[in-house]
Amino acid sequence: NSPIYNTYARSGWESTVDTFNTYGFVEDYPQLWVWTDDKLVQMTQDNKEHAFQRYRNDVHDEGAYDRSHYVPNSHHYEILVLSPTVGALYPTQGLVEILGNGQRSMEEWQILIKAHHDSIRASHVRALHHSAQALLESLATTIEQDEAIIPTEKAKLEKVARKGRVDVGKQDAIQAIEFRLAFKQALKLAQSIAENVTFLEDSDEL
Repeated sequence: NSPIYNTYARSGWESTVDTFNTYGFVEDYPQLWVWTDDKLVQMTQDNKEHAFQRYRNDVHDEGAYDRSHYVPNSHHYEILVLSPTVGALYPTQGLVEILGNGQRSMEEWQILIKAHHDSIRASHVRALHHSAQALLESLATTIEQDEAIIPTEKAKLEKVARKGRVDVGKQDAIQAIEFRLAFKQALKLAQSIAENVTFLEDSDEL
């Protein structure tokens, strides 16, 4: 029941992508992942190298970070990841405001997330699930492939370092792979939660 690591991002106003762009690494949990369907393809075409451009909202979108009035099933999706198996879909401001400002134990997180998920419409969750699936299918590599690539690339980097050289390009490439792996893992967790947790059925579906 000990508190878990807190985040560099403050109050949920920044995501794990912001942390990666600022500090160059994927932070430990909690991680807040944000993605959008209708901009992802264009972002990828505009700048294939920048994580910000690939995987998150336009920061100038009005209300992009106002989760107190956030309406799920809009053009963007979110998952707050607390561990490889625990996460919150469409996190509210009440859930994320502690990020960077305090700590909760895993037990406390699980209680809050259970209550949160009980209030999310199943139709919204299905939309997120479909989006996550489409994204995973559109990416060039799988989770398993990335997990195999990283040790190989790190071994190459260490070999170069032993010769007294610094391969900045290789370091950047490894960081990018680690980032995309973490994002894919978040998408897979979102799918798992969507498939295994009971949500609020819409009135017309009852």
